[in-house]
Amino acid sequence: MLSMPKHVYGISVKPAREQPLEVKMVADEFVQIIDLVVRKRAIETTERNLARPPGARRPSDLLEMANWYAQLPQEEKDILRNVLSLAVSHAVLGFLSVLDGAQAIEEPPHKGHLELYYVSEHHRILLNDPKSEPLNDKLRP
Repeated sequence: MLSMPKHVYGISVKPAREQPLEVKMVADEFVQIIDLVVRKRAIETTERNLARPPGARRPSDLLEMANWYAQLPQEEKDILRNVLSLAVSHAVLGFLSVLDGAQAIEEPPHKGHLELYYVSEHHRILLNDPKSEPLNDKLRP
């Protein structure tokens, strides 16, 4: 058995016991959190940055996009929001598909698989269990 390193890139790592009791995070919750924290915030942040580019030294391409966005009628801004939503949803879905193994990141014969665990002090839970519903199927638009 391999020994677990104490630190990986400055992050303290410790093994967790596998206990099915009092599960703190399951795959459904993980996908809901990703939907809120990644997908929805990416759309909102992009819109906000187009409306008011942040920072003192704004990149010229962002300023150009912001000027273009400012000229759009509200109806077209709404269409753009739908396009942003679609693009971000596809990106998140693609990432979840990679975690599930449904989208390959390696070519055979050296193809491995990814395991995503939620780890707390007393729990170690496999979130992308191949015996369960795939994470990408849990994402709701």
